[in-house]
Amino acid sequence: MKILMRGLCLFFISCFLLSTILSPLTFSVLSQNKQQLIDDLDDVYLLAADDKNQSCKTNTSPNIDIEYISYEKTDDNNVTVSLKVNSNGTIENRNDFKNDNTATSSNFNKTIVYYVINIETNENSYVLNYTNKTCEINGETCSNYSIDESFLNISFHLDYENESIVSMTGRSYKKMFERMNTSKIFSDYVPNEKIFTASISASKLTVGRGEIIHFTANITDAIGLTKPPYTISWDFGYKLQRQGLHVNHSYLSSGTYIVHSKVSDSSGFIATTECQVSVTNHDCECPTVTFFRPENGFYLKNIPLATNLLEKRFLLGRITVRAKPNDEVSGIKHVDFYLDNTKQHRDTTKPYEWQWTKRSFLPTRYKLRVVASDFYDNTAEKEIIVYRLL
Repeated sequence: MKILMRGLCLFFISCFLLSTILSPLTFSVLSQNKQQLIDDLDDVYLLAADDKNQSCKTNTSPNIDIEYISYEKTDDNNVTVSLKVNSNGTIENRNDFKNDNTATSSNFNKTIVYYVINIETNENSYVLNYTNKTCEINGETCSNYSIDESFLNISFHLDYENESIVSMTGRSYKKMFERMNTSKIFSDYVPNEKIFTASISASKLTVGRGEIIHFTANITDAIGLTKPPYTISWDFGYKLQRQGLHVNHSYLSSGTYIVHSKVSDSSGFIATTECQVSVTNHDCECPTVTFFRPENGFYLKNIPLATNLLEKRFLLGRITVRAKPNDEVSGIKHVDFYLDNTKQHRDTTKPYEWQWTKRSFLPTRYKLRVVASDFYDNTAEKEIIVYRLL
């Protein structure tokens, strides 16, 4: 009996601690037909238009302090979305701008309140907007709604069969204008993580091995909550980390990688995001190539004399032209040798060289060029000027 009582006590203590730890958080309960987002209370932010870098929490606007948003779909593809505000408030019907042309720059005391719910399904996107007894869904008037003190209920029919919900977010605004250029904006976001968000832009998400990807971190601060400067760190999927708003990276091995980006401001707010990169076996990185011979200097029948002491290349008699290519991804397929834009030879094995034996009885200036190709037909070339006699 004592063991049973001790076990029950530990169970209730654990439940209490768990509820205490998790209660400030936003919960998302997802299924194919139902979703509910529970928001913190007293988490409305006030932003003054004359100081856009400052915002603060306030508990003075319960009418837009969202408590939860719920989504429920029936078998006949009908959906009911409910938004509930703080029990100390009610759904506020206010739009002083409607049918009012009396505003002046000195007399501009007007307020507008609206509630917005964004729903993403596997087939479509829906934006539900309610303002002062007017409800719209994707810009079209919707009459199937009801207000019951702190509850806003909106019903509509999904556009496609077998639609299932993927995500849902919500927000409420109360804009109070005192003068043309002076206002106060109260807002609440559900979930709270949508206040400060980050996303990744990438030049490509499917690339070949060695292909450079340009990444950019996009930062959104919906209410001016954060304080620059921002610190942006990147993790490319195998513990390689970098920092910066714009970064470049390439992968030398094929596979699927998850790129993580973390943005933090000077006051401690953090936003994280990620994207997926697919790397194929295709080699998109160009090889490199240089001339191993001839170097600057004088060559007498393939024998180097006074190399690197002269700034030009002088040849007397035959010479073995040798290239030094490199490709770390797919390897070198072949090297082509050109003389004055005419191909003379192709070599497919090391050492990559060409025997230049054709004589020139007058001192002649030549353009000598090598083109290296890898096994995915990426190329690199190098051109030099030589002077030859005999």
